[in-house]
Amino acid sequence: MTISARTMSTKSLSTMPMSTTPMSTRPMSTTAASEVDIPVTSPPPPSPSTKSFNWSRRRKIQYFPSLPMKFLTFRRKSTRYNYHTAVFAVLPRMTKHEISEYLVSCYSLPKPFKVNTAVMHAKGRRVSGKREVVSIKGREWKKAFVMWKEEDVMPTFEGEVMEDGKDL
Repeated sequence: MTISARTMSTKSLSTMPMSTTPMSTRPMSTTAASEVDIPVTSPPPPSPSTKSFNWSRRRKIQYFPSLPMKFLTFRRKSTRYNYHTAVFAVLPRMTKHEISEYLVSCYSLPKPFKVNTAVMHAKGRRVSGKREVVSIKGREWKKAFVMWKEEDVMPTFEGEVMEDGKDL
């Protein structure tokens, strides 16, 4: 009786009595189909899907037109702040890398030195109706602090006049 190396461990093979007749000298008619040796081969090469992680399944990648960024404020470098910092309101699902790439590719700004983010939790309020009190909660949003070391990153608004005559 011959057993494939795939199905038996080395311990069980050492305890089995082995026949003294080599496999090549045995007549083919006496071996049953279940006793035929299957050559042990190396496992098949990994498929391309197991080699690298498929990011499209994990998170849908969104491109720039659907990612709004709202400019909130700009702080110049001073004794209080070490870097020129722009503050943006972004979507909660945007990552730091997406924020930096958005500013570099869309607005031709230099690559930011650092991007910090903070999730701003929604504020809620209670509204009393005729029969019950209802809680209304707003949306969560993310605040992005983008920092640069360069001097002239953002334009200065000093001395410019708006169309209606008011200073900026």
